[in-house]
Amino acid sequence: MRQLTLILLFCLPLVHAVEIAQGDNRYNLSTLSSELSQDYRTEMNLTTVIVVASDESIQSYIDQWAVLETVDAESHQLIYVSALAHGQPDKDGYYIDADGAQSLLSDGDFSVHLYSSSGRLILRSNNVLPAKAIIEYASQY
Repeated sequence: MRQLTLILLFCLPLVHAVEIAQGDNRYNLSTLSSELSQDYRTEMNLTTVIVVASDESIQSYIDQWAVLETVDAESHQLIYVSALAHGQPDKDGYYIDADGAQSLLSDGDFSVHLYSSSGRLILRSNNVLPAKAIIEYASQY
């Protein structure tokens, strides 16, 4: 069994100034949940799942998206974001540009990040996260 490399923050919250885009709209990670709540006129407490890879051919990137397709994002209040350091993300969904992706990809060619509705890092892993782990961590914040 592969051990997950996790960083859990228990001390000071770490908030990233990452810009997330969807079409012509731009959001800051720390205000995404509140901005979407305002846009859709309903209270949301979203957990942001950012899947980061050097490019879209990385097997872990492909596998993580396959896992996310099995999770009901709406019922678990999750929002999925693609971040590719090289190549073009799917601009129909939420994405981070190449520079932002590179800043999140500190080592290796893949990572997945979960952020609270206020933009605090909940979890970071260099391994594919199972659906159960994503749901459990998201429900705690």
